[in-house]
Amino acid sequence: MNHQLDIAPSILQMYPNLHLQQQCFIAHQEGPLLTVAGPGSGKTRCVELRAVNLLLQGSVAPDELLLTTFSKTAARELQRRLRVSAVSLGYTKDVSPARITTIHGLCHQIVRRYARTLGLRHGYRILGPDDQMTLARQEFDYIFRPELDILAQQGWEDDASVISHSMSYFDRIAEERIAIEAMLNARSSFDAALARCCRRYQRTLRRNDCVDFERLLTLADELLDDDRVAHDLGRRIGHIMVDEAQDTSHIQDRILRRLAEANGNIALVGDDDQAIYGFRGANVEHMLAFPQRYPDAKVLQLCTNYRSHPAIIRAYDRWMASADWQDPGGNARSRFDKEIVADDSVEHPDYPAVIAVRGSSPYDEGRRLGELMRFLKSRDVIADYAQCAVLLHSVKPHVSDPYLEGFEDAMVPVRCVPGGGTVNSNRRPLTGEITMTTIHGSKGLEWDVVVVGSLDFRGGNPDPVGRRLAKYLPSGNSKLPAAHAEHTRMRQHYVGFSRPRRLLILTASEQPHPRFDAIWRRAPR
Repeated sequence: MNHQLDIAPSILQMYPNLHLQQQCFIAHQEGPLLTVAGPGSGKTRCVELRAVNLLLQGSVAPDELLLTTFSKTAARELQRRLRVSAVSLGYTKDVSPARITTIHGLCHQIVRRYARTLGLRHGYRILGPDDQMTLARQEFDYIFRPELDILAQQGWEDDASVISHSMSYFDRIAEERIAIEAMLNARSSFDAALARCCRRYQRTLRRNDCVDFERLLTLADELLDDDRVAHDLGRRIGHIMVDEAQDTSHIQDRILRRLAEANGNIALVGDDDQAIYGFRGANVEHMLAFPQRYPDAKVLQLCTNYRSHPAIIRAYDRWMASADWQDPGGNARSRFDKEIVADDSVEHPDYPAVIAVRGSSPYDEGRRLGELMRFLKSRDVIADYAQCAVLLHSVKPHVSDPYLEGFEDAMVPVRCVPGGGTVNSNRRPLTGEITMTTIHGSKGLEWDVVVVGSLDFRGGNPDPVGRRLAKYLPSGNSKLPAAHAEHTRMRQHYVGFSRPRRLLILTASEQPHPRFDAIWRRAPR
C-alpha cells in the first residue's frame, strides 16, 4: 500500500502519471470532501478510481456506495466504467450492488420503499415528461380552464402553450417546496391563478395515483424530515459521491446532506464555472457554501486541462477572471478562485488557436463561417467535418438559419440538433457532418474545432421562472441576488469555449456584447 496517500498499488501501477491533486482525491477516505474539477481535468476517471480505491481498501462494501450524477446516460456509463475498472484493478467481488444513479432515481428508490407511509397504493405510476403532458392535456378543463383569461395575458394563448409554460412553474414549485398558500394570497393575479392551477394539478396526480419526477424529490425530502427515516436510510450508506455537484438544486442538496448525516462521508465533485442549469432549479451556491457547512472538509482543485490547446485555455481562463464575481454588498463570491492550466507534459504547436469571425450581417457571418470550415477541410486541418461543432444560444430558425444557409452555400454538411435533444449519446462522431447544437447540449462533449456563434446576442433573463418565483422561496433557499443572470450567461459561454481541443472560433455579426471583450479583442480576425 501507499501509506502516505492510501492508494491501492494496482491503481498507482496502472495510472503512474496521476498528479498530486488527483492522487489526493482518489486517496480520500473519511469525512467531507469538495473537489472543484475544471474542464478536461479527467474528473470522471478520478471519480471512478476513487470508488474502486474505497472498495479495494475495504473502506466500503459495494452496496454501501452511493454515487449520483446528472443524467441516466452518465450514470449508465459510470456504472460500466466502474465494473471494468474494478476487474482490471483486482477487485474480486461483484460491484453491481453499488448504487450509481441520478438523484431522481435515488428518490424513486426511497419513495418506493416508503410508499405505504406516503399513502401511495401498490400500483402507483411514475410520470415521465411525456406522460405528465398527456395527463395535463386530458385534465385541461379541470386544471386550467377556470384561469385561462388570466394566463392568456402572459401570451399563453393556446392549450399547448398553457401546458408547457405552466409545467415549468409546477416543476419548480415542487422542487423548491414552495408553499402554494403563499402564492394563493399573492397580490399578483397571475401568481394566484398559477397557484390555483398547480393545486388542481397536484390533486389530479393524487386522484390518479401518480407521481411526477419533481414530486419524487418532494416526497423523498418530506420523508427525510423524519429522523427515524433519515437514520434508517443513512446507516445503509458508507460513502456518498455527488458528481456534477454544481447542477444540484436546493432540495437535492438537502436530501443528499440528510443521507450523509449518519457517517459524514460526502464528497462533492463539480465545476462552479459550468453551472448552467439554473433554469431547471440548479443552484451552485450549495457547492460554494460547502466549506462553510463542513469546516473540516478537505478542498481540492483539479485545474489541469488535458483536452485543449494552451492558447484556448489561457483565453477562456483570462476571460472568466475578468468578470466581477462579487455580490453587491461584497459579502460573497459566486465563483471559486482558480487558474486552469494546460498539461505541461505535452508539447503543442504554436499557432492562433482562438480566432474571431465577424460579418456585416447574420447571413454574412454564416457565409464567412461556411467558407472558413471548407478552407480548414481543404487544407487538411481537419480530416472530417464530424470533428467540428457549432454552438449557439438557440437553434431555433431565426438563430440557426443564417449559419445553415452559409454552410449550404459552401457545400459543408451539417446536422442541427435541437437544444433538448441528445447530441451524441454513444459519443462517437457523426461521420461527415458538422454538429450544430445549443451550448447547453454540448456540455460534457468535445470536438477538435468548435465555433461559438452570435456573440453579439444580448438576450433576456436566462431563468424567468426562477425570477418570478423567487419571492416565494422558503427561507434559506434564495439565490445570490446580484448579477446572477450575467454570471449565468458567463458560465454558459464558458462551457462552449472549453469544448474544443485544437481550435476555438468566435463569431458575431455586430459588435460583440461587452462581456466578451477580454476574449474577443485578443483573437486575430
